Amino acid sequence: AEQATDKPNFNDTTCGHIVGLLLCCYGLFNTYLFVKFTPVYTATQCGDQTAILQEFSVGTTIKVDLQIQVTCWNPNAYAVQILTSVPGHVYVGDGRHVSVGQLTLVEGSSLPQQGEGTIRVRMDAELSPETSADIVPRLLEDTEIPMFLDLQFDVGVNMNFGLTHFGTTAPFKKKCGMNLAGVLVNTATRLGPMICRDSYAALSGQLPHVGEAHAGSMSFSGAQMDPERIAMGEMAKNVSIITIGGLCYAIGIAITYHWFMTVCIRARPDGFDGPRKSYIAVDQRGWPWAAKGSLLEAGGGG
Repeated sequence: AEQATDKPNFNDTTCGHIVGLLLCCYGLFNTYLFVKFTPVYTATQCGDQTAILQEFSVGTTIKVDLQIQVTCWNPNAYAVQILTSVPGHVYVGDGRHVSVGQLTLVEGSSLPQQGEGTIRVRMDAELSPETSADIVPRLLEDTEIPMFLDLQFDVGVNMNFGLTHFGTTAPFKKKCGMNLAGVLVNTATRLGPMICRDSYAALSGQLPHVGEAHAGSMSFSGAQMDPERIAMGEMAKNVSIITIGGLCYAIGIAITYHWFMTVCIRARPDGFDGPRKSYIAVDQRGWPWAAKGSLLEAGGGG
């Protein structure tokens, strides 16, 4: 008797077809992630740094309200967070002997993915009578007084590679300087253009005068982040996306190909609608029946 039809394979079920298509789609999604996050980090360009003197009053004490704005462009496919770090100091004078306050990061500073953002830091300080007494004579005598500051904050990077998440932070530090106009100087603005360099030595003799047009630029470079963390991010991306995406492609394509071939075979004109089965005709003695009576002849003609 002919045996009953076997239970269909998972590949031949509707659920199997859906799983195959979903695996192919997830493989395509991993390909998109690989393209999106390659390279894992690109230098963020910053420039157009400006200093705004919100308040400056001279009396028994000196009150200073200073705001620094830096415009940055983030070419990465993910947002870069600007995080608070150790406040930077603000100095007055060529030798940077007098500290007049500290810069703090204004909350909410961030750089959107592949977009432009503004980073703001601020100093709001009232100098002590002793410090004010040291600075006032220079403000009255000099036309310009150099002002230096430590512009520093942390850059936060967060990436999602599908099933894997990678995040790291790196300190960003720049030495910046500008000229402050003396009290007796008649000018529309009290601050000159601000420039930033990697060290104070690079600023020596380079500060633009008050009222002078100047455009400076600076950039976060990948080297400023921990190379091991950057390499770890590349490894996490490759392992997660290539391995998982490759497996999804292999299994999904295999299931989908089997489904496609089954549909094509069943659509043939001969009406085939299931797995092939072989049947062999036998005679009353159990001998296989062969064409042209060859087996009969071999059996003695009976």
